Amino acid sequence: MTAHHDRFWNETSTRIAPKLPKHRSGSHAKGWWGNDWDIFRKSSGPAAFLTMENYLTSQIDGPAWTEKFISLMDRHPQIPKSDMGFPDGWRVSPLWRVNGSAH
Repeated sequence: MTAHHDRFWNETSTRIAPKLPKHRSGSHAKGWWGNDWDIFRKSSGPAAFLTMENYLTSQIDGPAWTEKFISLMDRHPQIPKSDMGFPDGWRVSPLWRVNGSAH
C-alpha cells in the first residue's frame, strides 16, 4: 500500500494492523515492554503500524524517524489524529518518547 494512492492515513482495515505483544500483569510483568502498547490496543487505522515502525527504527537509528514523524504531524495539524487511530496521549506514551521526553 502506498500513502499517496491508497489513503494510508485513514485506512481502517486489518491489512496494516500488526499483531501487538500480549499484555502481562502481576509481579513478573514489571518492565515488560509489551504493556507499553496498551493505549493502542483499541485503535484502528495506521497508528499501531506507524508505532511499530517507530519502535523498530528507533532501535536501529535512534530518535531520527520519531522526530521527523512528529515534525510532519505538527506541520499538518488539520489531519485528525484520531482518524489515524492515535489515542489521546499517544505522544507521551513510552513508545513515542525521545530520550525520556515527550514531544
